[in-house]
Amino acid sequence: MVEQSLIEYVRRLKTQGYSSSTIRNQLINSGYAPFDIANVLKLVDKTSQGKKLNFLNNKILIIIFFLIIVSSSIYFIWPSSVNIIEFSTKLSNNKIEQGSNLLFFNNIRSDNKKEIFVNLDHNVLNSEGNSIITKKETILFSEYISSPTDIALFSTISLGDYDIKTVLNYGKTNINSELSFSVIEKKDVEIITTSNGSLLISECPVVCNDFNSCTTDKCFNGNCVFELKNNCCGNNICETSESESSCSDDCKSKTTQTIDDLKQQAKDNLDKGAEKAAKYCNQIADLNLRNECFIDLSKESKDSIFCSSISNTELRDSCLIDIVLNKKDYSLCNKILDELLRDNCLLMSKVNDVNNI
Repeated sequence: MVEQSLIEYVRRLKTQGYSSSTIRNQLINSGYAPFDIANVLKLVDKTSQGKKLNFLNNKILIIIFFLIIVSSSIYFIWPSSVNIIEFSTKLSNNKIEQGSNLLFFNNIRSDNKKEIFVNLDHNVLNSEGNSIITKKETILFSEYISSPTDIALFSTISLGDYDIKTVLNYGKTNINSELSFSVIEKKDVEIITTSNGSLLISECPVVCNDFNSCTTDKCFNGNCVFELKNNCCGNNICETSESESSCSDDCKSKTTQTIDDLKQQAKDNLDKGAEKAAKYCNQIADLNLRNECFIDLSKESKDSIFCSSISNTELRDSCLIDIVLNKKDYSLCNKILDELLRDNCLLMSKVNDVNNI
């Protein structure tokens, strides 16, 4: 058995730079057997070689790890690895009311699927070219994105034409895009107090129309009011000035009809036009049941024209929103009187615009 002390002694000499032949001669002179010396040198050389390989392997692993980190940084961050090949902006609406939000979309396309960050600087410019509103954004995307930007226009902004200038910054790349829009006056419902103290809304959200020539159509407190005209043939009243010969609609003997009968006849006459169908609803004396008849016609025909015949504000708004949902006709949103319902309707319109881009 080779002594451990001899192995450590030879290893120490090796680390100090002595050659194997020098160590062998010294150990022979010290009285060690040549066989033992050869085994010790072989053992020490083998151990040293293993440590060198481990050290070398560790260095190689460190270098490989470093290269992975660097290459990943280049892949995801280094601007020169990706080119922006398209940048444009698109407005959802070029006429914006005072105090409303300006909504537009940033369409960006790169030449590959690597994820990158781009910076967007938005500036709203007045007709004199002065910046009045600014907004900054950072967007992460790969290959293509249509990113919405929402800018609130203050309620005191002047009416007129404006530009929105957007600059895309990516590394050394700078791309401009400009849009033009107009600020228009906010449409508020005007309320006037009449001489008897009632409130008259001078501009109704819809044109109140019950398709009855014998009524005067008005809008009070947001509700459509249809006042019967006197001495009018067609008001379902046989007045003293009328007779069966002069106005058979009002004065001839009529078979008693139920509410359901009138509703069904209204539906059956839809193909003959709105006025013909509405005639049967107008024969219903009870106002609430008459409104129900017009609601049924709007659902059956999916036509908003019958919503304007509904006297109650809430029922009329509900009728309009049903048509919006069925036909995706978002132009009806501005006819809805309830503010919250109208805002939700307009929000659906914006979402629909985003999906269609």
